[in-house]
Amino acid sequence: MMCFRPFYQMLSALAYLHSLGIVHSNLKPENILLDENGNAKIGDYGIAQKMINKQTLKQARTEVYAAPEVHSQNKMIFASNIWTLAVIIIEMLTGVHPFAGRNQYETVENITKGKMISLPQFIQGELKDMLMNMLNMV
Repeated sequence: MMCFRPFYQMLSALAYLHSLGIVHSNLKPENILLDENGNAKIGDYGIAQKMINKQTLKQARTEVYAAPEVHSQNKMIFASNIWTLAVIIIEMLTGVHPFAGRNQYETVENITKGKMISLPQFIQGELKDMLMNMLNMV
């Protein structure tokens, strides 16, 4: 289906970065760019980091898109990017951050506690399974 192409392209871009040992340290919706043909690109590599010893300390990031281990353990791993991409995809599909709170502090608290909103019925089957697996990688 055409709507899944950008998701595949985002995952492919992350896989390529990870194959080079690079983790994107500030993945967020504003850094997902679509060209005139609907192709997805990941931008803002200004704070992308080379992984050392399979983890890297957090630097600049957007708190509400940082994976749980970034908040709780002050580390970013390859799986952190996958978790964040799942959050972005869910938000693209629903218009709502899956860990949304009344404010940024509450959203971060929901992330660290794994307190996610229920996914709408239209997210089901393989798509739902894939997203849940991406969120459970960390």
